[in-house]
Amino acid sequence: MLKYYQSISSRRYLINIFACAHNTDTLKTNTYAQSKWDVTDMSWEDYVNNPLWPILEETVHSIVVFRHHKAYVRDVVLVEQPNLRAKDLALKLNISLGESLVILYELQKSKTGS
Repeated sequence: MLKYYQSISSRRYLINIFACAHNTDTLKTNTYAQSKWDVTDMSWEDYVNNPLWPILEETVHSIVVFRHHKAYVRDVVLVEQPNLRAKDLALKLNISLGESLVILYELQKSKTGS
């Protein structure tokens, strides 16, 4: 059981590294309310072309409950709130921001693909 929690912890660490690495590439003007580590405006469109995106996707797909989270978002959450941002989804489901980015990306990709 301890090994499972260590595995989950290391995945979340990788996802946070991805978010921080992207923000250091696209530095914004520092203000009182906004710092270079501010990830509140994250959208999957900003990250798909990042070279670390495939690593994030692979990491998120290795989360055991990812398929269930994705189905719940598709069937329940987006029906109620179709314009939900990644940060709000992460807070609502208590999942990582990286997982919410990948979920929204895959759902949008399947929506436009069909």
